[in-house]
Amino acid sequence: EILNIIENYTMRRYLANMPSNYLNKLFPILHREIDQNNYIDSLRRALVGKNYPSDNFIREVMRGRSLYEAKAQPRLVFLLESINRHLSQDTGGYTVLDDSATIEHIFPQTPSDDWKKALSQDEIDDILRDYLHTLGNLTLVTREWNTSMSNSAYAIKKQKLANHALLMNSAYFNRSDAPKVWDKSAIIARTDALTSILLDIWGSMGEVTTKSGDYTGKKPYALKFLGDDYQLDSWKSVLIKMTELGLEFNAFELMREHLPRILSPNERSRSIQLPNGWWLYVSMNANNIMDFCQKIADLIGLSDDDWEVLYE
Repeated sequence: EILNIIENYTMRRYLANMPSNYLNKLFPILHREIDQNNYIDSLRRALVGKNYPSDNFIREVMRGRSLYEAKAQPRLVFLLESINRHLSQDTGGYTVLDDSATIEHIFPQTPSDDWKKALSQDEIDDILRDYLHTLGNLTLVTREWNTSMSNSAYAIKKQKLANHALLMNSAYFNRSDAPKVWDKSAIIARTDALTSILLDIWGSMGEVTTKSGDYTGKKPYALKFLGDDYQLDSWKSVLIKMTELGLEFNAFELMREHLPRILSPNERSRSIQLPNGWWLYVSMNANNIMDFCQKIADLIGLSDDDWEVLYE
């Protein structure tokens, strides 16, 4: 059970795309918080208090997370195989591929004329930029199947996957309400469906402690961050400083991916320019700013004890 708890914690952080270097600092000192007389429960409570991602946070991240990278493909195969096994639970067994698993992009990396006729150029551009390598557009097949499907039209791929041996393919594409068009909405819907299965496999171990509350009418005067104090005089300055600290942690790519509402490469109204040239939207109320600061802290890998906004 101890291994299951640790697996749950590390896998949910992986799904949430949280930095793994935080774990190198966490595990050597984790024993200090463990009650030897109640080891399992105290371990679970301790990890839930250590920047443990909520279901909603994981769902939000997975919608836009790029999973297809050469060095990360074994992990991606493991995720997809875990989904397939989970779908087959209580059946007495599950189907495996008769050859090495390869990753198939349902919307192809190089769209053919059939795809260009089926979707608008704007839709294609959106998918190629934001959704091509997300979970909903990826599945497992053998190398032979991967080659045969290549960049075929969606109708052909759908028929093949509906008759595929893996339940994760056939169960989804053989439904009466299976998508008739494979666009970004279809990709997002499948991402959501597969993420729900992953959250069944690695379910939440408890409520996540966050700096939730109503900050309306509060006036901030300082940000405490990893032992340093920054004197501030507005919620806007809190957001700016927290974002700049995120940049110092080399977390910009994560922030850009997960905080598109407030970060833009182009100048826009009610924004300020960051040291790296990007623009940060700052016209928000105190509660929204604290929500975004919490997300930045999560992406960096901070616990609640590592940062605090002081206000009056």
